[in-house]
Parts: sequence; C-alpha cells; structure tokens
Amino acid sequence: MFHKQKNTKRKRDKYAVNTKLYILLTTIFGIIALIAFIVMCIEINNSLIVAVSSAIISISGGGLASVIVAWLLDIANCKAQNTYLYNKEKSYLNYILMFIDELFQSFADACSNGNAIDKSPQAPWYYWYKELAKNNFNKDKENYFEVMLSTYVFLNQIVGLTNELNSGELKDYIVYNDSIISEILVLQDTCIRIRGKLFTYGETKISMKDIEYDILTFNDVLSTIIPFAVIGLDRKSYSPSMKSDSNKSIEAINKI
Repeated sequence: MFHKQKNTKRKRDKYAVNTKLYILLTTIFGIIALIAFIVMCIEINNSLIVAVSSAIISISGGGLASVIVAWLLDIANCKAQNTYLYNKEKSYLNYILMFIDELFQSFADACSNGNAIDKSPQAPWYYWYKELAKNNFNKDKENYFEVMLSTYVFLNQIVGLTNELNSGELKDYIVYNDSIISEILVLQDTCIRIRGKLFTYGETKISMKDIEYDILTFNDVLSTIIPFAVIGLDRKSYSPSMKSDSNKSIEAINKI
C-alpha cells in the first residue's frame, strides 16, 4: 500500500513558537512579582506599601499566568498546524501516486480497446503509451469515449491534486521542507500535455518526439520525488485488465 511508504527525511516545522518572547515576558513578570513580594515582606508593618505591593503582585502574577497559558496554547496550535500540513502533503502525494499507477494501467487497458487480449505482454507504462500514440489514442474508434474515460479521469485527478499542492500555505510548507514544487509543476504540465494529445481533435500530427518527451519528463518526476522513487512505477510492468473503465472511474472519484 502506498500510504505505508515513509520518507526518512525529518520535516522541519513551518510554524514555530516565539520562545524567546515568552521567556522574556515570563522573566519580566516573574521579577516584578518577586521584587514586590520582597518589598512587602521587608515593609510588612507599612500598610500602604503592603497594599501597593499586593496590587503589583496580583497584576504581575496575573500577567505571568496569562503568558504561560498563551505559551502553552501557542505550542499546541503550532504543533497542530504543522501536523495538519504534514499529513495533508503526505495524503496528496499518496493520492497522486495512486492515480499515476491507475493512469498507467489505463494506458494498457485502452490499448485493448475494451476487449480482452490473449497473451498480452507485461510491459512498462511507456510501452502502452507509445502503442496508444501509434493508434492515434483510439480517436477513430466508435467506443473512444468509453475506452478513454478512465484515462481522462485519472489525468484530471492528478492535475487537480498538483494544483492543491501548489497553492496556499501547503505550497509554502513544501517549499520550506522538500523543494519539490518544480517536480510537481513538471508532473502537472506533463499530464496537461498528455490530456491535450488524447482529447484534442485536429489535423496536427503528434510526433514521436513529443511522446518521448512526455515519457522523459514523467519518468524524471517518478525518479526524483522520494515517495514515488521508492515505489518504482517507472519500472513496474502493466498489462490490459478485464475490469471495465467505467468501474475504475467511479472508484477513482470515490477515493477523493
């Protein structure tokens, strides 16, 4: 299972408590309270000094308690924010990895044109992608939309998830820790190019150089991002399955 894969690199916390500020405030309030207490003890018979010292102790003591409570709350909040971003990044990368695997399987399935293939070869994803390109991505087939539905769904899911990784505080967290935003953008751009080839009609002929470039960039991403490299989808073999494309598409939507 993809979610069990671990990245041994320790994540840095994006949100951190301003410990120096809290220590400074704690020290100030503590010293004020201590001085007031000492003065009150020395001038215990002077009712005015005792009253003033008591008031100072109350105020500084309240300030000290407030600082400590705020400190603890800030620690808990920062921890929660960092945990949330870590889990969100991990979840999105796992989903992307899962959909890439399903996408590659859909290439093999599409090559069967919805029919079972006897003694179909076990081959890497790019073999099936090239076969699809040679057959004009099934655009001439009557059941084109049915056969290519899963491919369309998985490409859209990957593009959508890469958009999420490349926006807001999650993007800041990834840049702060992993520096994989450039690879995420390459993956997104590659999926958009493939989607364009598969689902754009026109007289422009797709060259094999374009196909090879798609393969190069996809495999580069798979070998660069650590969780992807560990799984080794660029080396995995696929063959056409008997499962219907519509069922796969429904499953993909339900997983989000």
